[in-house]
Amino acid sequence: MDICIIGLGAIGSFVAEGLAKERHTLTLVDRDYVEQKNLLNQHYAVSDIGKTKAGASAERLSKLTNVVALPIELTPETVVKIGNQDLVLGLTDNLYSRLVINDYAKKKGVKWLSGAASKSQGMIYATIEGYPCYCCIFGSKSGLGCDIGISDGFGKRFSGEILEEIKAMGSQNYTPELVTCTMASSQRVKVSHSHTCSACKGTYIYLNTPVFVQELCGKGVFQFRVPGLYQKIEGKRFPGVVHTGKAVVFEDGRVMVKARTREEAEEIIRSL
Repeated sequence: MDICIIGLGAIGSFVAEGLAKERHTLTLVDRDYVEQKNLLNQHYAVSDIGKTKAGASAERLSKLTNVVALPIELTPETVVKIGNQDLVLGLTDNLYSRLVINDYAKKKGVKWLSGAASKSQGMIYATIEGYPCYCCIFGSKSGLGCDIGISDGFGKRFSGEILEEIKAMGSQNYTPELVTCTMASSQRVKVSHSHTCSACKGTYIYLNTPVFVQELCGKGVFQFRVPGLYQKIEGKRFPGVVHTGKAVVFEDGRVMVKARTREEAEEIIRSL
């Protein structure tokens, strides 16, 4: 099966490992790079620090199966790069990206599964043609912010639940239900179509009205777009990313800086 995994953090990095062992063909998408702190609860090694998460994961999992790495930010413009897939997994840390995935999957008729968690609680839901979609449940939520970090150990536990749900989706009698998980247990809840869901009406607002977020998940991290900087900037290079000490510059034109305020971040950008 061809599977695209979007988000390779505390959930996605373990799910990718499990699917690679089952010899599924994987497309790995993540906008971020590996930091020291990620080693505590994500499936990375010291030798991965500085690399893009997509690149580091692909390097490791290519020993098990066919893997393609896409170290990009998921936006209405880039979501088309995931290509033709049998299943898309949205394992990101923010609501906006999951709504973009939902609109894309609904428009293309692609099955997708969302797995989102905060601290030691998580929710899983599979969107399949003919059943309520992700937007039916979460499209009316206010804000497009970030999930809170995941507690130690819960990422592996929750990843196991996601892998089991993927297996269940292969059954002819499968009916999507909202799965809620804690460290100790999980339960299933039936959901209904929302009469106000834009995606089910064929209006894909999250593909047509992109939101440009400057402050990313992770307090004090700002993202800018500086086309051409990657090619000329000096620093420690890994495939697709350069670390300058002041900023992290990606091949697709994104630049991440850590700062207390947006004004401080803009000053760092001007100094590059």
